[in-house]
Amino acid sequence: GNVEKVIEECTKALDLDPKYVKALTLRCKAWERQDNLEEALFDITTTCILDKFRTSSIMETADRILKEIALEAFNAGNHEEVLTQCNMELKGYDSPSGEGDESVQEKKEEVAKALLLRGTWLFLMGDGAKALKDFTACIEHPDANLKMIRNSMRKAKAYMKTRVPLLPSKYFIQNYLSSFLEDPIVEEAKALNANVHEEEAVDDTNSGHYLKALEAFNAGNHEEVLTQCNMELKGYDSPSGEGDESVQEKKEEVAKALLLRGTWLFLMGDGAKALKDFTACIEHPDANLKVKVNALIKRACQHLQDEDVESCFADFDRALKLDPSNGDVFHHRGQVMMLLEKYDKAVSDFDKAAALHPSFPPTQIQKRLVEYRRAFREQNLEKVSACAARFRETVDKFPSSSDGCSIFGQILADLNEYQQAEEYMERAHKLNPEDAMILVHRGLIKVQTNNTDEAVKYMKKALEIDPKCEFAYETWATLEVQRNNLEYAVELYDKAIELAKVEIELTHLISLRDAAVTQIKIREKLGTTVVSSLASAGLGKVN
Repeated sequence: GNVEKVIEECTKALDLDPKYVKALTLRCKAWERQDNLEEALFDITTTCILDKFRTSSIMETADRILKEIALEAFNAGNHEEVLTQCNMELKGYDSPSGEGDESVQEKKEEVAKALLLRGTWLFLMGDGAKALKDFTACIEHPDANLKMIRNSMRKAKAYMKTRVPLLPSKYFIQNYLSSFLEDPIVEEAKALNANVHEEEAVDDTNSGHYLKALEAFNAGNHEEVLTQCNMELKGYDSPSGEGDESVQEKKEEVAKALLLRGTWLFLMGDGAKALKDFTACIEHPDANLKVKVNALIKRACQHLQDEDVESCFADFDRALKLDPSNGDVFHHRGQVMMLLEKYDKAVSDFDKAAALHPSFPPTQIQKRLVEYRRAFREQNLEKVSACAARFRETVDKFPSSSDGCSIFGQILADLNEYQQAEEYMERAHKLNPEDAMILVHRGLIKVQTNNTDEAVKYMKKALEIDPKCEFAYETWATLEVQRNNLEYAVELYDKAIELAKVEIELTHLISLRDAAVTQIKIREKLGTTVVSSLASAGLGKVN
């Protein structure tokens, strides 16, 4: 028959009676024929919950929908086998690129569907944490062919066009800049600060705007940094500074101001303007070597955020040709390799960075982290244990590194060593009480030990320290979803969305928000009685 007519008639019936199981089942089949998997999942989930998985005809419909999602998921209605088959489908899966298994590379879309199916089953089993992990992996999978993903991406693109760029917290800026050992702007700011303490204060009336920007940086007035850079570059309209005679007289300051402003715009998530400033700085004839190389590193990172991997690595290559002894290039390229899960190349880059700067804690810590992740991906327990031991040695070598303590605490939690994990997190917090991310990760350890209430307390503490901590809002929202506080979760996701700086983050957050909204719709259709009985049965419980 006419599929659209079936959907229309079923929808009318459901408007009159949201619990009309037959209409839900028929509409679910129609959605399947239209390949509208998002709506089909909504209907089949509602139907299964209403029927409590008792009626064979409903389960047969569920079979058809879920087979279409994961192809080989069902086996004669044996729902335990669904999870088994999904686990086998995903056995070689370790990243969206499927690097761990050639067979996974050949059927990437099936991987996305298997993630969706397994996530659905885990959700129905009450394993909320694992379900969210699978749903998130599916949403972010590049080969997932789902209406939900397309909608989230469309919303993210629209939001990016209207969002107002915001500076992150002071700690976020400080933490980012501390990942560079040879940042010329930071070095100059430190030198200026030392001069101010050793000699008389700089006469503001005779200071250029770039110098005032550095003074603002030293004072922690980060909004003023941008203002002073804009004033320094007011007459600038080309690398030669033809637009203003005063700009011509201080060309080197112009190049530095472009780098500093580009860095601030990058941190604000204003990628297009940041790229423009970095490019102008790189091409500026009076930019010195360190300034150009630093701009190339930061432009490479902006290219990565724009998902232009080729340009990203081209900039790193160019930076190394200019200054092959600059450890920052290897360090930041190593981080990119780690993000792309190219672990062997990441280790190689961190080794080179460490050889150039053996006493720089971030490089040593990141090297140990990527070694651990590589061993974990290989599922080699002996290597995992050895990597954890080496990580502990590195943390002992740099006892004042809060990042080292925090990351090692997360690793210990992965290994179910929760008491030790707490101890290292406590050390990290004492070393750096202004780092909100440490508290977020402490909260996540509480989630792993089934203490959601304590986890929420840590999210609140994190936001007291850093009201701009996007990850705290996202994590808290996810916890509220698990506690069935869906409306509040949506509010928290909205706050995280306001703070997101790049499109891929927005797509992820909007997808999570939309999933929470969908659950609200299901709850409204089911009514509070059914929802209460489901809650008492353990749905949404964190295991």
